[in-house]
Amino acid sequence: YLAKAGTPVTPRDIPGHRIVGFLLGDHLADWELVGPDGTETLHLDPRVKVGNSLVLRELLIAGHGIGTLPDFISDPAEARGDLVRVLPDWELPSREICAVTGSRFGMDTKVLAFLDRLRTALGG
Repeated sequence: YLAKAGTPVTPRDIPGHRIVGFLLGDHLADWELVGPDGTETLHLDPRVKVGNSLVLRELLIAGHGIGTLPDFISDPAEARGDLVRVLPDWELPSREICAVTGSRFGMDTKVLAFLDRLRTALGG
């Protein structure tokens, strides 16, 4: 896609591109980018809208446009050369992840193992 459409240089270039957007529930997620010039919020009208990060990644790899992905989804594809990071001086803001559970007493061991792994991976 970038070979034909060109690579955006600033966030203001993004609206001129084909966008693959991520749905949060029934509404479209705006792009909030944090970079050397502060924060830019982009309200975009994507050509394609999906609610699954893995589907979004595959659409981007297939050349359907540009989009935003969490690093843990994009990094392996970027390392293989399947995706190219645009606007490298800009990033998405970090988000909190919460796992709310009842008492650990009697909880399935697989759930306990998952929560322990999540806590270790996230440093908490």
